[in-house]
Amino acid sequence: MTIEEDLRKIISIEDYHKVKDICKKGADYVFEKTKANHIKKFDWLVKKQSTHSEKNETKATKNNWVINKSSTALLPEEKEVLELGLNFAPTPKRVPVIDILAGVEIATRRAKLQVEVQRS
Repeated sequence: MTIEEDLRKIISIEDYHKVKDICKKGADYVFEKTKANHIKKFDWLVKKQSTHSEKNETKATKNNWVINKSSTALLPEEKEVLELGLNFAPTPKRVPVIDILAGVEIATRRAKLQVEVQRS
């Protein structure tokens, strides 16, 4: 015996059809929602893959960016750093608070001296 046969014995035919319709609508809703999520994920993966391949193409063209005119061969790490370009600046691992404070103190002393010189 199946669940459907057991259910038909317990409830009226009219109620059975209502339950069956509700279950079908619920299954259709879950199917459409899952389908939409899968399409969204697939589109995201395709986009990610295309940007990844663009980065690889850019990296391939970067091989032409660094031209070594010296007689010394460059290490791969040196070449990678040069490929980052002139605007590249490494970020510090921690903020140099002492250096910043020292710079501010020097600047304030100079400003005070200039004010005193202008007053005299």
